[in-house]
Amino acid sequence: MPKPARVEAFKASTPQIVSKSWGHEKIIFNGQYCLKVLVFHARTNSSFHYHKKKHETFYVQKGEILFGVCNSDDPSSLVEHRLREGESFTVPPGVRHQFYAITEAEILEGSTFHDEADTVRVLPILVIERALVSS
Repeated sequence: MPKPARVEAFKASTPQIVSKSWGHEKIIFNGQYCLKVLVFHARTNSSFHYHKKKHETFYVQKGEILFGVCNSDDPSSLVEHRLREGESFTVPPGVRHQFYAITEAEILEGSTFHDEADTVRVLPILVIERALVSS
């Protein structure tokens, strides 16, 4: 008969709130994996950035966003997607991406370990062109 799996000690924790120019992120857990809630104010955007190692999956819990992705630092190659509540998407390491919140939005992020040094910010400004038209 196999031995039961070892259960790690339970440790309750309080989420860490990190203020951002677009709202805030609530870091629920950051260890072997990372779980966050990204809370965006309407008509705000994240930087145009990528991660060298981090692999991310996002789920739109509330609101509507534009999400741009591309494989280079050239924002003219950005492919834009409109995402609504209940939709999800995955971003592998190295893929440049940016969020623009059309409305107030909450996005659940599940990823590999988050290390701020792994984030490369290509541009701090809005590069999603449709956001300028739809706002």
